[in-house]
Amino acid sequence: MMLAPHVPFDPEESPLSYAARLAGIHTGGRLIPFLRDLEFEPEDMAANKEEALSRLAELSGVPIGDLRANAPVPLGGRTYVLRGELVTAEFLANPHTMFCPACLAEDDRGAGRRGRWQWTLSVVRTCPRHKIALMRRTKKRWDDPFHELDRRVPERGEQLEADASTRLSHIQIQIKSRATLRASYALLFSKILLCRLEPTCSGRNSASVSSIRSLHWPTSKIWTLGP
Repeated sequence: MMLAPHVPFDPEESPLSYAARLAGIHTGGRLIPFLRDLEFEPEDMAANKEEALSRLAELSGVPIGDLRANAPVPLGGRTYVLRGELVTAEFLANPHTMFCPACLAEDDRGAGRRGRWQWTLSVVRTCPRHKIALMRRTKKRWDDPFHELDRRVPERGEQLEADASTRLSHIQIQIKSRATLRASYALLFSKILLCRLEPTCSGRNSASVSSIRSLHWPTSKIWTLGP
């Protein structure tokens, strides 16, 4: 049996998000009752188990490979396979719900909210489309790991747009700052090394080295500084 009407699968969407969209379109209700009515084990769908993905493919008409490509499929022992790569549970954001407020604001103006598969990865902190930090909702209820975005993120309109105002995540700012600082040191050390070739620069060279040590790493040895 295949569900009708057919609902296209977004290539950036997670299978769990797709199942939630099917529930909303076909029943107007929540995901878990929809899964139970169609003889899914809800926990298997939340965990992206192979049996649940196969059942979803059968009902939706979406190729199983397309669903599997957007989900970390459990192998046992806290190990998963994602797009041919083995990853551990620490690589995943679950049970937290991650989202980009700008993406959800756009979804609300279109065909409905979609959970992007990249959001399920703990190492992804920034939306590749909008270049803003992803937001996180921690688990508070037993069914939060189903990541139903309409319930987990009740904000709409101006509230979402306000959340989308930050253009860079904290980790991006740190990386950018460190990269800028290291580049500055590289330039400064280049000048110092050149200055050493000129006898008249010895005093200025010594002062430059001392200033670096006292300003940034007072306990560091000078040869540990640099790019």
